[in-house]
Amino acid sequence: MPAFAQARARQTADHATTAFVARVHAMDDVSVFVVAEDDPTERLPVIDRVPDVGALQDGDRVVACPVRGGAVVTVSLTRTAEGARRLPDGRLLVQAAEGVVLQAGEARIELQPDGRLLIHGRNVEHRADQALALQASVVEIN
Repeated sequence: MPAFAQARARQTADHATTAFVARVHAMDDVSVFVVAEDDPTERLPVIDRVPDVGALQDGDRVVACPVRGGAVVTVSLTRTAEGARRLPDGRLLVQAAEGVVLQAGEARIELQPDGRLLIHGRNVEHRADQALALQASVVEIN
């Protein structure tokens, strides 16, 4: 357990107990709870977190330490990028004013703020089990 979490645990409890893996449940912007993965019947309010953890979001997987009055989140096992959040259906929404880039090796997809979508790759393949529709005011081929 990081030194910060140990110090915080000593300040808020007589003796810190074993840390546990949990899921974050955000009821609203103020009420955030953790629920242990091995015992989902009990939820503890999050009373503090290590600064490196960052903002907690509903569904994040974390390591927490129970202390008097709740839990201290010490490690995030689900790192969500700044500007990203998980939607209720589990999808990830990424928002960035200057654009978004996904890259793996030489393959790259860019979402630009002016509405352009750029796909770069040595080979780009389109596959569809049903129809592949192209809809635009102009479709240029070569």
